[in-house]
Amino acid sequence: MENELLRKEIGQIRMSKEMEDEIVRNCCEKMEVEFMAINSIKKFKVRPAVVAAVMALCLCMVGITSMAATGKLEGFFKDVKNWNGAVVGTAYEQATDEVEVFAEVQEGTLKVELIMLHQDEAPYSVLDELGIESYQILDSEQNVVLEGRTEMNMVQNGKTEIEIALQSLTTGEYTFVVTKLVGGSKADQPLVLTGNWEGKFMY
Repeated sequence: MENELLRKEIGQIRMSKEMEDEIVRNCCEKMEVEFMAINSIKKFKVRPAVVAAVMALCLCMVGITSMAATGKLEGFFKDVKNWNGAVVGTAYEQATDEVEVFAEVQEGTLKVELIMLHQDEAPYSVLDELGIESYQILDSEQNVVLEGRTEMNMVQNGKTEIEIALQSLTTGEYTFVVTKLVGGSKADQPLVLTGNWEGKFMY
């Protein structure tokens, strides 16, 4: 009721064209910043048979910027430097929208499926193996109860499966957070792919 009254009052406000343009400009700038922050974390899909809820990323700013129109942030290569600034390797940044993550609990194990959405494009086209370089499992109070990395497994048809033991957990709801993946090929050094994926699961 209060919202309806407020909308009626707002509808009676008259302003100049210059003021309207300024409001639109300010809103667009604010929404672009918020889009960048929201889109930096992708809620991964969890198999519905074993979860309380499916986490989904919803963006409502389509059309504000070219990035909003595409609905994703593009990944890019970045030099890895040591303490004195010398380049010691290469990483791949912002892979959030380029790798899909599914997870389900089976017999005390979290089975995670990693799917490369652009397997014919670099860097995915040259990766024979894929694993998780850094993950955390948080309890309902956001305390870290498990963290670590996994071995890389062979990629077939753009996807691979990873298993994480959960036997040390008690019954409850948890959040699985992945911030780094790692890919490899026979000829090159392992490539770290950074991003943000998270989702909830029941144990």
